[in-house]
This record gives sequence, structure tokens and C-alpha cells, in this order.
Amino acid sequence: MNIFEHIKGAHRENFVSDFYQTFLTEKVSKEVNKVVLEAFLKAYYSTKGEKSFSFDLTQPFDAQREVSTKKGGRIDIVIRGKSGETNKAIIVESKMRGDLKNDLKDYYNSIDLPETDKIALILSIAPLEDPDKVFVNITHKQVAENVLSKIPSLSKEHREVIYLEDFAEHLVQLGKQTEWLQKRYAEPQNENKNENKKLPTPEWLLKLSKKLVTLLTEKPNAIWNKNSSGRFVLVRHKQNDKLFLFIGIASFVKGEYAIGLATKDNAYFNKLSILKEDFSSYGNKIKGWANDFYCITYKTYPVDLVTEKKLNAPIEDIAFDQISPQLTSPDSEWIALTHKIITHLTPQ
Repeated sequence: MNIFEHIKGAHRENFVSDFYQTFLTEKVSKEVNKVVLEAFLKAYYSTKGEKSFSFDLTQPFDAQREVSTKKGGRIDIVIRGKSGETNKAIIVESKMRGDLKNDLKDYYNSIDLPETDKIALILSIAPLEDPDKVFVNITHKQVAENVLSKIPSLSKEHREVIYLEDFAEHLVQLGKQTEWLQKRYAEPQNENKNENKKLPTPEWLLKLSKKLVTLLTEKPNAIWNKNSSGRFVLVRHKQNDKLFLFIGIASFVKGEYAIGLATKDNAYFNKLSILKEDFSSYGNKIKGWANDFYCITYKTYPVDLVTEKKLNAPIEDIAFDQISPQLTSPDSEWIALTHKIITHLTPQ
């Protein structure tokens, strides 16, 4: 049994980064520290070569989380150590599901060391299509596989080694799942990247969209009417036609999906500002929304681990089984939020 399969937030970026940091500090043994740091360096060297950067693993090193930058940003992890008498640093920006919107130049320039004495890594769940020129893209799976190759050299009498092995296996499984989904259900791409040509919606997305719309609009006591569907689902509230529920489904193969509430009515949106402390992402511009929508609240969800057996099922069924409970279970936050909005705006 892998303990990380049973932890609800084990897919989150902060959760994963916190564990990386733990395995790179004095909270665990020096042997574990060395194995994890070597795993990072080996993944980097596989792209840049061993002569590109030196870092002495025999000298003390440490890892810090959420390191402040010159422009007010925060670097996920900074590993500091030495090579001889020279200070060294490894800058790590870890991504699990989210888009890479960070100011990477600011991150790099905020570590005041010569270029020869620092390297910068983007850790991602799957290889990035267009990685940064300075930051080197490596995957969590690469690092985790490097860790697992060294586990036999560590004593499992120490609980930290068991946790490290479970953590690494968890990341490998996430990587395999994402690679499998992307390979099997990759969307077609324009051969000419400069050609702004609309591509057909994949069949699995159309099927998933239809299933979700049916779930929301045709069940007994349904509160939603169909509005549109395709690469995303948009339904309109029956009682108040200014309120829409949005489900972003196209990114499922990249390991996440999104649910949100929105409106096209500016006055309606402004009336809800009194409740904005209860809404995450109130007023944010969210990728995938039409320009004429105001975001009331929005949340992304990671795709849970999918077993090899379930991976053989149609992708629309896999996705539906994971998304539908968020919408219809008795403790669904979206049912509660919708009720709160309607109650607040309904004349007494």
C-alpha cells in the first residue's frame, strides 16, 4: 500500500514541494539528503552534461521553500550548497497541473550568484512543449526514478526511507498516467503553427460533455438548463438565468479539470462582491472562459490516480466518474455555493 494514494492533497504543488524540501533538510538523514539531491542533479545532467555545473554533495547543503524574489514573487525551492569554497544554488520551480505563468527571469535574477554558480529547473508532471531558455525542464518522474534506483542502498529500518520510496513511486505513477492519457487522447495540432485554424473537437470530449450536461439538466429536481457544450460545459440556472456553471474538461488529459460559476451581467456580478471572501478567484480572468463572462468563483481539481485497469476504459468514462461527484454529491461545494448565490440575490 502506498500512503500517498490515500492522501487527498497528494497531487498539489505545495504538498509535493514540501516533501521535496523535507527530504533535502536535516529533518532526515544525510544519506536520504544525498540520494534526493543526486536525483535532481542526474536529471539535470541528462540534458546539460555533468561538466555544466558542479555541486559538492559532501559539504552541507539546505533547501528553502517560498524564497522571496526582487519583484515580490516566491520561488518554490532553492537548494544552497558549495563546490569547494564557492557558493552554489539550484533554483526549482515545481509544477504539477497549473500553467507556467511565473516570472522566471525574476526568479533567476533574485539569486545573487554568477551564472556559472547557479542552475534553474522547471519540474513538471510531463515534459513541457516550449520550456524556458534558462530554466531546464525535467520531470517529477525523472527525479523519482533516480531516487528509486538508489532505494536499495538505504536501510528501510528508518521510516523516512519508506516514506521516500512511497513518495517517489507516487510521482512515477502520476507521470505515467499523464503521459499515457496525453499520448492516447492527444488533440490534433495544426501543421502550420501560424495558421489560426479551428480544429475539430475530439470525439471523447463531445461524449464527456454530453454525459455531464445530461447529469446536470435531466436528473430529477435539476436546477440547470443546457446552454452549450463541446470543449467545455456551460449550463444556465433555471431559477436565475444570469448565473452559469462552467466545467473545463479539455485539460483532463493534462491531469486537471476545472469548475466555476460565472455571469455575463455586470450589475449581478457587483452585487455578489459582498460575498467575495467566500469565493476563490472572484473577478479573475480564467483561461477558457469567454471574454464576456465575469468569474464569480473558480477552482481546478487534479485528476486522481487512475489504475492500469481503469486506464483501459474509455476516457470519457474515466473523466465522468471523477468529475460527477463534485457536481452532485450531497456535500458538493458547488451545490452549496449556487444555493448561497441564489439565496443572496432572491428578493425576500
